[in-house]
Amino acid sequence: ILLIASELTGSAVAPLLDFSVLEILGPERATSYGKQRMFGAFGWGLTAVIVGLLVTHFNDDAMYFYSHLAIGICF
Repeated sequence: ILLIASELTGSAVAPLLDFSVLEILGPERATSYGKQRMFGAFGWGLTAVIVGLLVTHFNDDAMYFYSHLAIGICF
């Protein structure tokens, strides 16, 4: 149900990629994939907040691209 809902509301590639990775990992390592996705989402969200603060502080639109790139590489 979640796979179908995700395909209807977003990109069709992401659910297929998730399904393929979970099939390769198998049931014993599937929880590790969930943890990795959780920390990736946390890093992405934290990066968005930091970049937003930097852009607001320095008032430069070009900084958005460079700071997002640099912080994203760190996470």
